[in-house]
Amino acid sequence: MKIMMIIKGLHQAPGGAERVFCEFATYLQNSHTVTAVTSDAIGEAPFYPFPSNIENIRMGIGNPHTPSTLGTLLHRIKKIREIIIKKKPDVVLAFMHSSFIPVSLALMGSQIPVIACEHTSIEHYKNHPIEKALYWTALPFLRHITVPMESIRLGYPSAIRRKMTTIENPVNMPPSSSTPLLQRNKRIISIGRFDESKGHQILLEAFASIANQIPQWDLRILGDGPLRANLIQRVKELKLEERVSMPGIVQKVEPELQKAQIFALASQYESFGLVVAEAMASGLPCVAFANCTGVNNLIKNNQTGILAGGNMKYTLMADSLKNLVADNEARRLMGISAQVNIAQRFNIETLGPRLEKLIIQTIHNSETRRF
Repeated sequence: MKIMMIIKGLHQAPGGAERVFCEFATYLQNSHTVTAVTSDAIGEAPFYPFPSNIENIRMGIGNPHTPSTLGTLLHRIKKIREIIIKKKPDVVLAFMHSSFIPVSLALMGSQIPVIACEHTSIEHYKNHPIEKALYWTALPFLRHITVPMESIRLGYPSAIRRKMTTIENPVNMPPSSSTPLLQRNKRIISIGRFDESKGHQILLEAFASIANQIPQWDLRILGDGPLRANLIQRVKELKLEERVSMPGIVQKVEPELQKAQIFALASQYESFGLVVAEAMASGLPCVAFANCTGVNNLIKNNQTGILAGGNMKYTLMADSLKNLVADNEARRLMGISAQVNIAQRFNIETLGPRLEKLIIQTIHNSETRRF
């Protein structure tokens, strides 16, 4: 089969959806002809490892890391249509609404099926009415929509849910020789884009409120984004420069995770929470808010981590962190359980065939007419 996979950008894109794109592309290219299409500039390399034998078409349209203008969107739609006419794929997989909306419009009038790989919960669209309207516009032209969590699927209206299939995100397992948890640095780590929804400011205030009670511990936050300067300034105001580090984006997160003992995420919502799953795969007990969609399906409370109360208060996050810091044996056992849980649920050998089966069914159920 000829499979085309489209995502807005892979260069300098350390997000969860980009990693999943690369993982599934690597799996599918073993049995099929895979072509990747991005808006990256020619010559820009993907952030994550990507097979060199997969054709990677870089359109060089706009900035993949910023919202698209109407002109950029129309240009992207036109270029995508030209590429698809030339390549004649059997199916198109479009990752995230930033891709499946223009792809669906580009393929109007064709019979080439589009599978949208959604990595955003319904909560996002409640706060972005224009994107919500575009989503509903694209919906009739999407054959299927995959989501990474059943709870995410259930949050959507029934009209959308009927097209949705749950296929979880694959998670890389680190080498089994990683350092035992209690021998690692006394460190709380978090990873994510520095924006309002990720809640880094809540995590920082939580750590600051208990810093004097856990003097041997530090906080490390990986990532970048519009709130980075504000958070750095807040660290200075709290006089925690020696205890809180923000090194920016790192190419490989696994070594960073294996130097910490606790992973914390203060997000308001996640579609899956891939960074949490990766932390669990590294044997870290995780702390997050109980009402954070996606994450609250990954963490089993008091078994693989702690789900703090659901009202996003930093005091609740602080209490959960303090309790976990105080109990070495609980941390160790939760870390072991977390690693086992992830290994069983989210391996590519199980999830790859499920996506492949959906692709095959979609093609077989489609009409044969092409451009």
